[in-house]
Amino acid sequence: MKVYYDAADFASNFDIERKCSLFAKDVLVQGGCYGIIHDNGDNIVIQDLPFEYCRSRFKNSQDVDIVEFDMRFFDSISDADLRAQILKTYPKCVQKGYTSFKSGRASSPWIYLPAEIGIYFTLFEERPFFLDLIPLIDDLEDYKQIDKDRNLLSLKRILTQKVPTDGMNLVFEPEEAAEMHEGVLEMLANNPDVDVVTSYNDIDLLDLSSDADETTEVTDAQQLIYDSAGVSKELFSATTDTGLTYSLNNDLSMMMVLGQRFSNFFTALINNKFATRKLKFKLLILPISFYNKDDYTSKAKDLAAFGYSFLTPILSTGIDQTNLADLKTLENEVLNLDEVLTPLQSAYTQSGKTNAVTAAAAKSAEESTEEKDTEESEEKTEEESKEEESKDNGGEDENGEQDNGSNAKS
Repeated sequence: MKVYYDAADFASNFDIERKCSLFAKDVLVQGGCYGIIHDNGDNIVIQDLPFEYCRSRFKNSQDVDIVEFDMRFFDSISDADLRAQILKTYPKCVQKGYTSFKSGRASSPWIYLPAEIGIYFTLFEERPFFLDLIPLIDDLEDYKQIDKDRNLLSLKRILTQKVPTDGMNLVFEPEEAAEMHEGVLEMLANNPDVDVVTSYNDIDLLDLSSDADETTEVTDAQQLIYDSAGVSKELFSATTDTGLTYSLNNDLSMMMVLGQRFSNFFTALINNKFATRKLKFKLLILPISFYNKDDYTSKAKDLAAFGYSFLTPILSTGIDQTNLADLKTLENEVLNLDEVLTPLQSAYTQSGKTNAVTAAAAKSAEESTEEKDTEESEEKTEEESKEEESKDNGGEDENGEQDNGSNAKS
């Protein structure tokens, strides 16, 4: 079992959860994630590869993606000393590939990384998952600006004042009308949203805001983005519980496709390092998120009551099997909490040991009762025997007296 504990400790200390989150971010943002494995026997390190200088077009016979690395990446580093230092951080196969490329022995700058050290993840195809949303997001910004300009125009007003006339004759000369215009401007000098027009026509107040049927709905543009992304707006502004639940389940189902690929990768990594002829390992990534972990734990506990996995309810809370064993050792053997903290006896708290002790006590009590009953029965039998003997002795005495009387008469 030492191999099992070594593999469990490796999985617990390798920080798989954080690495998977970084892999998933690169897959969603860039469309893919490339890396290379360094294994020196004691430690395993995963080194990221530049996405722009990597590709994967083929698989081997074990259905493992073959990673190709462009040696021109090192030429993009202008500092020769820094380039040499960075090149030393890569495996020998990469260093030899770059040397062959620079010397002209290799006709192509691309090299194939060995399947056991190359890492490649993608969801469905190598393109950013939300690539189609970029034009829509740009349009949304335009819609927001249009809406902002419209709101500013809705504050604007134009004040027109009519200079009276007498038929075809002017009541006020143009110079006088100009004075009237200046007077109104001075009156409205502190209100930048009102403009003044002075004419010989009727006075009216004009609203520069558009009609309702001409407005561009920003809400509709936002909904178009969510629809194109396949994501419910309820995730960010929930209005119904049902829609939000279905949306979260759809997102979890999609990400579990990627989670299964992570599971296969780490399973192969652990088996390559720890598997023996009789023992193989498999790392599982459970379909648990921050939103469904309570329900998943409750259902897993119900299944454990019927004899299914006891580890699954604990694992769903975030405690792995290695930490679980260490935690129980600390509680029971070091702190003796199993003796200090005694829960009330119930169907869930009674262990096999408790049931055995209870059964032994019941058996002992039953045996004691049987012994007591046996002793009482024996005592009763002895008393009855004594009574019978006493009766027999009494009869013999009476017969003796009668015989003596008869002899006397004779």
